[in-house]
Amino acid sequence: MARLSTILSAVLAAWLCCVAVCQRAGTNRDNLILTNAGIKVPFGRSVFLDPARDLRIRVVPGDRCIVTVLQNDPLSQRPGRLMPNSFPCDFGQNEVQYSHFGARSPSRDHIRLQLRYDSQTETIIVPFVIEVEVQFIQLEIVTRNLPLNVPNVMGTSGPIDRGVIQFTYDRGNEVCKVTVLSSNGGRGLPRYGVIENNINGSMIDCDQFLQANIRYRHTSKTNSPNRDYIPMVAELTDTEGNLLKREYFQVMVRVREGEDNTAPQPSFASMFILEVNQFVMTAITPDILAAEDLETDADELIFNITGQLGFNEGEIVSTDDRNLPLSSFYQRDIRDLKIAYKPPAIDSNQQRIFQVEFEVVDAEGLTSDPFNLMIVVNPMNTLAPVVTRNTGQLLYEGQSRPLLSSLNLEISDEDNLRDVRVSPIAGLRHGELLIRGQRRKFFTVAELDAGVVVYSHDGSDTYSDNIIFRMTDGESDVEFLFPIYIIPTDDEPPILNANTGLTINKGQTVEISAYVLSATDIDSDDSSIKFTLETPYSSQGEVVLRQFEVPEDVENWRFLDDQGLYEKTVTMWTQEDLYEGRVYYRHIGAHSTSVVMDSIDFRVSDNNDPPNLSRVYSFIVKIMPVDDIAPTLYDGATLAMTVDEFELTAFKKKFLRYTDLDSDDRDLKYTIILSPFDVDEEIDGGQIVLFE
Repeated sequence: MARLSTILSAVLAAWLCCVAVCQRAGTNRDNLILTNAGIKVPFGRSVFLDPARDLRIRVVPGDRCIVTVLQNDPLSQRPGRLMPNSFPCDFGQNEVQYSHFGARSPSRDHIRLQLRYDSQTETIIVPFVIEVEVQFIQLEIVTRNLPLNVPNVMGTSGPIDRGVIQFTYDRGNEVCKVTVLSSNGGRGLPRYGVIENNINGSMIDCDQFLQANIRYRHTSKTNSPNRDYIPMVAELTDTEGNLLKREYFQVMVRVREGEDNTAPQPSFASMFILEVNQFVMTAITPDILAAEDLETDADELIFNITGQLGFNEGEIVSTDDRNLPLSSFYQRDIRDLKIAYKPPAIDSNQQRIFQVEFEVVDAEGLTSDPFNLMIVVNPMNTLAPVVTRNTGQLLYEGQSRPLLSSLNLEISDEDNLRDVRVSPIAGLRHGELLIRGQRRKFFTVAELDAGVVVYSHDGSDTYSDNIIFRMTDGESDVEFLFPIYIIPTDDEPPILNANTGLTINKGQTVEISAYVLSATDIDSDDSSIKFTLETPYSSQGEVVLRQFEVPEDVENWRFLDDQGLYEKTVTMWTQEDLYEGRVYYRHIGAHSTSVVMDSIDFRVSDNNDPPNLSRVYSFIVKIMPVDDIAPTLYDGATLAMTVDEFELTAFKKKFLRYTDLDSDDRDLKYTIILSPFDVDEEIDGGQIVLFE
């Protein structure tokens, strides 16, 4: 029996091993993504991706697989956003969420992602797209949302009140809060005006918001469309603070004297013809491809590729990552020499002509008519100088590194290599090229071989600094793009992108949301940013963390029975705490009859080792007085007086006087709750009368 058991165990182990090997052997880029059904999101709301229904990825046990949201497509994630930016392929329920921000257009979205699969023998990279469909289902909290009218250009609207917005909820069992989103959270809205009497990003009671006299003021001095949008978010919680619903929405602003938004147009100053040499990656420059628009800033215009190049016709790439597919890009990327054409790798002795179809998209989503960029690929001149290696230069921020024939830039010439001269003709916005330590107009191949051609970065926070070179042997000229990749060093502290302060009543405890206070860091994950209070700490208020979950160090927290949550006073918190709604300010100062301004001083730091520390910032809290202390007896008042029988006797201050911290003593009102009486019920106690 024991022998049989051993044999069965061996057979089972062999079978499992065979299954694992077969699974691993069958893993390839074509069968990793098992299901990609897309996302259906209700208008203005959020949905979690279902790992079984929406996106299912095959992962063999023991292998690593990560999905990253690509940020290289300006037309991706315009109406909403997928969070987090990176997540495991075997993600679980309620871990990956898409939020729609309440815009009526566009009604569809596409999210470009990249899957990286690491097995024990290979790494597979698979770019893919998730399609998003917006379902226009009526909002449940915001049941009225009418346009806000501005009578004239540079004018001011009426207030956002109950005639504009209506919130519907159970006022007995639910709490409704709302805020205007900041420019970051609001995707750059409003574009052409500002919000007056704003509540500084704080989530406040919905009814209070509609009485706050919040208005829109048009400020654009340039041509602006007759419409703008105010992005907002409303939340419903139960009486214990648990989130029930969240809805994003936008209030339309109509500027009556504004003009209709005009479509962008390709610039007539551009040639729309790109002539390249075979095998040479060539930058698309503003004189080749450009667009213009009356309303949208030129750098913010987007070129959308509507007709891609065909097979063996080359490709349009971004030098930020030449391996990622490119379908759209900003006009500023052209100015920064980041967009290039990479010819096909197939040799030809004939001139070839290809076409790429584009449209231009403005900030409002309006598009131009389609137009073509003609690309002329000339056959290689066998006697002209040729770039045989062009991998670009990779260096850290502020570094200097040589261009080397053996490493990143190799040039050959059939007949006169010694005569070849290479000159930078464009680029170098964030650094300089030095030859033997000196600035020169050109360098030779011999100097390139010797490693004396050095690129030196200026230390700015940039990711690229591409160069267009022209090389000539005296008879033929060839231009090519040489990419410079900058790896940022974490040498800068985070910077604040929201610090609006709070306005609260005396004794209140109010959430400090990410709309009120937040920071960003070019080199670190924003969620890890730390906020640390500076000494001396405020005597007027304190910062506390609150959460419903039982904390790990529960002995350092206090439990609030009436609210069912844990709380502790802190001097440090993270941006993730702000995102999660755990940070609160509580007023603890003494009673005051006037407005008190509290200043909470703090620094912001990142997760570098050692951390980069910001300068001291101040978070300002305006504390409104509350008349919540009753009048008190004035010192020396006897509350007793002696009167003569049948005589009229006046009350004097020494007998009856009260004082109050918030009111003038003259304004205090005395109410008679029991008429005068004598302990002997048969005797009249008299009357209190008014006399002159």
